[in-house]
Amino acid sequence: MQLSNESYRTRWLILVTAWSFAALLLILQAQLMRDYLQVVGQLGLRGAATASTPLKEGFPSFAADAQTWVRHALALSEGDQLQLRWTTIDNAPFGREVHWNSAWAWCIVGAGHVYQLFTGVPFANAVEKSTIWLTPITLMVLIVILSSWATRRAGVIAGVVIVAAMCCNDRIYEGFFRAMSITTDCLR
Repeated sequence: MQLSNESYRTRWLILVTAWSFAALLLILQAQLMRDYLQVVGQLGLRGAATASTPLKEGFPSFAADAQTWVRHALALSEGDQLQLRWTTIDNAPFGREVHWNSAWAWCIVGAGHVYQLFTGVPFANAVEKSTIWLTPITLMVLIVILSSWATRRAGVIAGVVIVAAMCCNDRIYEGFFRAMSITTDCLR
C-alpha cells in the first residue's frame, strides 16, 4: 500500500534530506557524549594528567554493557579465537562459557584499528574511544536501510517517518548506546 505517490527523483531527494538531518543529529549526539565523557574522565584524576589504568574512558553508570563489549573486543583481539566462547569478566574468579555473536565485538576491534590508525593512541584506548563513533554510524546505516525499504514499499512519507522515529526515540538510542543514551534529553 502506497501512502504517497511522488516521482522517483522527488522521493529520493526528500529521503536524502531526511538522512542528512538524521546524520547531523547523530554527529551532534556523539560529540556531546564525547565532551561529556571527557569531563567525567577528568573528575577522579586528582590533579594527574591521565589515568594510570590501561582502560581510561569513563562510562556512565548505566553503560555497563558498553564496557563489557569493549572488554570482550579486546579479549578477542588478544586471543587466538575467532568466536567469543569464554569470558573471564563474569563469575569471578572462574569465568564462564558464553555463546554470543562475535560480529559486534569484531566490529569494535575494527573500529579500534581505524581509530588507532588516525590518532596513534594505544590500541586499548583506541577501542574504547572508537565506540563513540561506531554506534552512530551503525544506527545511521540501519536508518538508511530501513527507510529505503519503507520508501520503496509505501512511499516517501513512510520513509521519513522511519527516519524521524529512529532519530527521536530514546528507546532506539538505548539499543545503540555508547554515544547516545545520556544526551537524548538535550533533544527533547
